[in-house]
Amino acid sequence: MQVRRRWLVIAVLLVMTFPAWQEEHALAQAQAFVATGQARIIGGNINLAQQRALEAALRFALEAALNTLVEPAVKVEYAAEVNKILARPRNYITGYTVLLRGPSRGNFVIRVQAAVRMDALTNALVTAQVPLRTDVARVTQPAAPSPTQATPAATPTPRPLVLMVVIPETHLGKPGVPTLPVGTGQPTNEDSLQSSRGSRTLPVREQENGICGR
Repeated sequence: MQVRRRWLVIAVLLVMTFPAWQEEHALAQAQAFVATGQARIIGGNINLAQQRALEAALRFALEAALNTLVEPAVKVEYAAEVNKILARPRNYITGYTVLLRGPSRGNFVIRVQAAVRMDALTNALVTAQVPLRTDVARVTQPAAPSPTQATPAATPTPRPLVLMVVIPETHLGKPGVPTLPVGTGQPTNEDSLQSSRGSRTLPVREQENGICGR
């Protein structure tokens, strides 16, 4: 029972801390842009004008971030794709700070400092097949494998062992000297050899040393 409670406490702590970690990670990937938006006050409805001015300011902040990734000519050529991205600024803005707001000459003006997730914006442009700036495209390309990485060497195939038996020429043709078959290391007779000059059996050790009794 205590083990189950301990795991339950750990699970609750993970659920509580994960959103904070996710927010910190998103802020680490974000870049700040300052923009100003305004909207006409219609029928004295200040709240509606303030909301519209805020959305305009966020859109301009996102557009300022997009201008750092795309050339002006490309932005005009791919206007449809760019406008789809700019229409949803909150998908890329993780937070904002209001620097100035208030009515001015029949309009409501608001200035914000918005944190834009550049990685998410870059991915959206790549998905929409909008060409990026040359320097940005070079940075976002995956790193090539390092040329210094060595390829693992292949395991060498073991070579067969060749055994050679050398018989001195001085022993060739002599009576009583055994001939060793190649690769056996044993005389033709297991324990002795019959001398061709006598009926006495000579040990192999004596024959190799050249001691032959008559």
